[in-house]
Amino acid sequence: MSSTQQRLFIRQARRKDRQEMKACNERNLAENYSLQHWETTLNDHPGCSYVLTDPENKVHGYLLSNEATVLSFAVDEQYRQKRWGTKLFEEFLKHHAHKHNVTLHVRMSNQVAQRMYAKYGFIVVDELEKYYHNPEENGYLMQRPKE
Repeated sequence: MSSTQQRLFIRQARRKDRQEMKACNERNLAENYSLQHWETTLNDHPGCSYVLTDPENKVHGYLLSNEATVLSFAVDEQYRQKRWGTKLFEEFLKHHAHKHNVTLHVRMSNQVAQRMYAKYGFIVVDELEKYYHNPEENGYLMQRPKE
């Protein structure tokens, strides 16, 4: 069975997922974080982050969050355009959007992500000059009011 045909699962992230989540982040995004950042977030905000895994528990996507802010979100390229990112995002919203105004940051050039976020009621509330690095780029702060 090819890797794109594998059965995938979404579940809450656990502390032991931190290294694989970090590796997925580094494969997919220019914004990378120390292992301590991953560990602290998962320890301080249990039940707020989610992973996309295969049957062997290899992480192919994640959404790292505290209760009200999506801190980092990525899906491996071979699983994009197959709704896995949408499913991860919906899982987070299902458990947290009714409790908090949810915020996130997105590159101004990432219109695919902006469209997905807008579909779930997120609006741009601020433009952040030079927020991103590697390459340097402005970002948007987007927010969704709690349900």
